[in-house]
Amino acid sequence: MVSRRILEHIQKGYGAKSPYGDHVWLDIAILGRNHVEKNLRDVRDIAMTFAGIDPADSEEQTKDNMQGAPTNEPEYGQAMAKQKGWIPIKPMQHYSMGGVRTNPKGETHLKGLFCAGEAACWDLHGFNRLGGNSVSEAVVAGMIIGDYFASHCLEAQIEINTQKVEAFIKESQDYMHFLLHNEGKEDVYEIRERMKEVMDEKVGVFREGKRLEEALKELQELYARSKNICVKNKVLHNNPELEDAYRTKKMLKLALCITQGALLRTESRGAHTRIDYPKRDDEKWLNRTLASWPSAEQDMPTIEYEELDVMKMEISPDFRGYGKRVISFPTPKRRARR
Repeated sequence: MVSRRILEHIQKGYGAKSPYGDHVWLDIAILGRNHVEKNLRDVRDIAMTFAGIDPADSEEQTKDNMQGAPTNEPEYGQAMAKQKGWIPIKPMQHYSMGGVRTNPKGETHLKGLFCAGEAACWDLHGFNRLGGNSVSEAVVAGMIIGDYFASHCLEAQIEINTQKVEAFIKESQDYMHFLLHNEGKEDVYEIRERMKEVMDEKVGVFREGKRLEEALKELQELYARSKNICVKNKVLHNNPELEDAYRTKKMLKLALCITQGALLRTESRGAHTRIDYPKRDDEKWLNRTLASWPSAEQDMPTIEYEELDVMKMEISPDFRGYGKRVISFPTPKRRARR
């Protein structure tokens, strides 16, 4: 919700300019220096370390920092002089509500492989992870799944077939050697930077069908280009360029999974906001998106859906308390629960 309001503010022309794009200012100095230094130590340390800003400093810095910005909306009022402690902020992607699909025990489709925390699609958060819940998820998942994992280890055979692991390692090693000897002309950092721009501009907080289609097309082109990356540093070990080249193709695959899933889901749900489909549609979309890449020859992910059983839900899919109340097309099964 905070990200949406920030972007709406910027889109109305109230953003502050910077080399890194428009942003807004966060003022926590209003809380007082004692409060900031006692209760917001981490925020203050980050601001001072990375931006050289003491967010507890309320001293006025300039009177013309908002010169030229629109002031014609009563809800925002007149511009005010910038204070030294204001922190520049803008929405950034830093966690995922999806992950590797698991059952309630944390087991994945690969026997013996367990997944927990934010790396897993464990159904703890659904489509909108609440802020600050990453630690609680790690603690809860670690406690519950850890017990299942320990029990599995006690019952597992001592001799384990490692053919799949060995095949994956060999495939990864072969790909790194391919990158080192590839005679392509593509620069990994140009591809990565453009991927980030596309995802930020067209697959971000607010999504719309036409822009998602544009993003999907360009990401496919970037994925094709990633097959011709030229690594200039030919050393296998301690080579950051090789590491980035190795990861970029995987990042593009994930970007394509996200974009394709967002384009196909013609509704708004949780953090997935489609401005062309603003309502939540439980009748059609009360299901889980499963994205996979079965074949290395594919240039697009395989998208499937797993229906959610309303009758087994501890909490039925009702209004969640944010956004407009009348937003959903309810599923008929929800009425059967009552």
